[in-house]
Amino acid sequence: MDAHVGKTTANGVRRVNNGVSNAMTDKEYS
Repeated sequence: MDAHVGKTTANGVRRVNNGVSNAMTDKEYS
């Protein structure tokens, strides 16, 4: 269960980081 939670958390962090990167890219190109 802990491993599953850790994996989910890592995916969540990665998704947030991707969202931030996409937001910054959109701001640069808009």
